[in-house]
Amino acid sequence: MVIAFDGRHDEALEILSRAVALSPKDPDIRLGHAKVTSWKGRFEDAENSVEAVLADYPDYVDAWNLKGRIAFYQENFSEAARAFARARKLAPDNLEPLLGAGDVAFASGEREQAEMLFRAALALAPNSLEAQKRIDQLTAEPTIEKPWRIDITGTESRFSRQSRKKWRSGSFWISRRLDPATTVFGAFEAENRFAHTDRGYIAGVSHRFTPWLDAYAEVGTAIAAQFRPRWNIAVGGGLRVLENGDIFGPSIFTVDARHREYANSSVTDLTPGLRQYLFDGRVWITGRWLNSFDASAKRLTGWSARVDAQVLERLRLKVGWSDAPESDAGVSVGTQSLTAGIVVGVTPDVDLRLDFLREDRENSYIKKDVSTGLTIRF
Repeated sequence: MVIAFDGRHDEALEILSRAVALSPKDPDIRLGHAKVTSWKGRFEDAENSVEAVLADYPDYVDAWNLKGRIAFYQENFSEAARAFARARKLAPDNLEPLLGAGDVAFASGEREQAEMLFRAALALAPNSLEAQKRIDQLTAEPTIEKPWRIDITGTESRFSRQSRKKWRSGSFWISRRLDPATTVFGAFEAENRFAHTDRGYIAGVSHRFTPWLDAYAEVGTAIAAQFRPRWNIAVGGGLRVLENGDIFGPSIFTVDARHREYANSSVTDLTPGLRQYLFDGRVWITGRWLNSFDASAKRLTGWSARVDAQVLERLRLKVGWSDAPESDAGVSVGTQSLTAGIVVGVTPDVDLRLDFLREDRENSYIKKDVSTGLTIRF
């Protein structure tokens, strides 16, 4: 292994092959051979060797660590995260799975999560040069490779139970990350109903104060609007209360407050909620308690729930339900809703979206929306 660390991989593999022949069941020798094999780029051979060790020693921590590293080298971040999570469960005081999980988080763009894991590694091993080096890199390199994001969405609405002409709407959102913690955003939205088009503009900012606390604020206007709010202000944030685990990932309490001024009325919403991540963040469930107050302070309440699942690296599915007040043209009415959607990553920087929404407004119409969208990062 000393020879391998010196970069003389072929020579090291020759010696390790002889060692494996002398002691074919020794797991450390087999893992050493697999590690150097992976450094040569022979990932399939290395994976086979690690799986053979795990077949004989299913709880061998070093084997799980190497399994995670090999997956990480191939940018299979979900598989790497699962392997490191298994190693952390088997050996909570082992340094390598913390560093590995942090590397996966950093490579996935989750800088705050990566820093939290690296600091946990440094607390476990205060003299660890590897942990300190990673923390120094995080704090010294705030450069964002692709700070811009554009989201374009178009929606068509059709009605039943009460006959109405189609509604159409569209939006263009653009955001820029100023630093790893701060994002500014703006939007233009247009909606056509009954041969009239309302146009609105939104601007806002979001900021992560600590790895466990973030907030946002936005303001919008649609001067002379007929059915959109003429003024709209919103604030909110999230508080992380539970960290990553094997099954239960972060738990985040959220709260959102919004006030909308319409032509002849106003509506204020207060919405606390909880988002729970599961299975290394591949599934997350969001629940919200909605409270709506009209100009007379009359209060309507309801709930919503949504499940998102990252079923493949570039394929996300979502489905949601709600029974809550929905405000339209300044009037809040109890509404039962069902939503479903799919997000397909065409490339790492381009996503396509397709969403369906069915709203059943109490003593009123049933509305069905079909939305298509495009996300571009650059």
